[in-house]
Amino acid sequence: MKYIDDKLFYKLIVQFLVLSQGQNRLLDTHINGLRQQLKQGASLDELKADLLSLSKTINHVLKQKPKTPAPPVPEDCLQRERFLNRLEELLTGINIPAKFQAHGKIIRQKLKSKPDDEAFARLFNAAVALILDINHHVHNEQQETEKFLESISNQLNLLDQQTRLASASNLASFSERESLNAAIKSQIDTIQDSASNALDLSALQNNITLHLQKLTAQFQLHERDENHRLQESQKQLTEMSEKLQALETETSILRNNLKQAHALAFHDPLTGLPNRLAFDEKIDAEFKHWKRYQKPLTLIIWDIDHFKKINDIYGHKAGDKALELVARLLQHRCRETDFIARYGGEEFVMLLQNIDAEQSLQIAEKIRRLIAETDFNYHGERVGMTMSCGISEFLAGDRQHEDVFGRADQALYQSKENGRNRCTIYR
Repeated sequence: MKYIDDKLFYKLIVQFLVLSQGQNRLLDTHINGLRQQLKQGASLDELKADLLSLSKTINHVLKQKPKTPAPPVPEDCLQRERFLNRLEELLTGINIPAKFQAHGKIIRQKLKSKPDDEAFARLFNAAVALILDINHHVHNEQQETEKFLESISNQLNLLDQQTRLASASNLASFSERESLNAAIKSQIDTIQDSASNALDLSALQNNITLHLQKLTAQFQLHERDENHRLQESQKQLTEMSEKLQALETETSILRNNLKQAHALAFHDPLTGLPNRLAFDEKIDAEFKHWKRYQKPLTLIIWDIDHFKKINDIYGHKAGDKALELVARLLQHRCRETDFIARYGGEEFVMLLQNIDAEQSLQIAEKIRRLIAETDFNYHGERVGMTMSCGISEFLAGDRQHEDVFGRADQALYQSKENGRNRCTIYR
């Protein structure tokens, strides 16, 4: 594999994910994980473990696949439309840096058109190239952040050295003051001895004058050294203060950048809701909390009925408006303790704390009726819209939160099969 060009391999991965999405529920779990890693700019080495796991699952699916005639191959136009929809969803879910947003907007607009075979090939290559450029950009930003952190570490080491020097200077000053005190005591003792043993006044005066001159010289020398040390210490403190201020400014900028990056990474730009990445993090934390305390916890998966028709009949801008409206209605009907996110496309997920599945059904029914009764107007024309949902409570035998999600997804499928515009609890 190391002889394959990285861009070609990335392109093959994206093509496989787009083509395989929705073919098999077991595969979808791996595919969704790989797509999420690609959005986060994962390298080929980081993808290796998930690709191996996907390969094993494919082998498992092939072994269990019933020997029935293969379904008819979809028409080229339907296959192309499926590719376009998956690419648009992938680009919508990516947090595109500012320098690529204009290019990304152009590609998304072209994806909404109906390109011919030649234009489709160019568009697909352009979309893959954009994803690779974003991945390269994110990787470079990570390297710059690492360099910045290394610079901070070096500055802290330098500050530590200067602090040690200042401490050593203070110790030297203390040591010299001790030496000066000893010298003063020695000279005073000598003067006292001279006064006691002096034979005449003239000799005593000369002796005292000589010792006082020595004391004066020692004081002057000490004062000169002390002033020099004070100047050096003041210089070091000034440098340390300036570097600390610069370090604080740089750290503040990095902290703000990280906050902004975190907010962008965990929020859906269209609806303003938390995105799938935020949901994955939240449900993992909630599952661990539920495992420990066993308080009721319920998951609801929502899906807009016939959303594709809204896009086809009224256009993608109408579809975006519909998603924004649904997001607002779901938010307004949630409690402060509940969590809601846009899972992807026209799907939304909710985590409801401290209520069981039956109580969650009552809340879900109110939301469903509200959405069905809400007038959604686009350019003066009323757009009918309904939603279906699947509900599953966290159960004692659940080993991972994927178990709960799988049940809620099956309940959603039952709602769709039974006519849509309904809520179903997994039984």
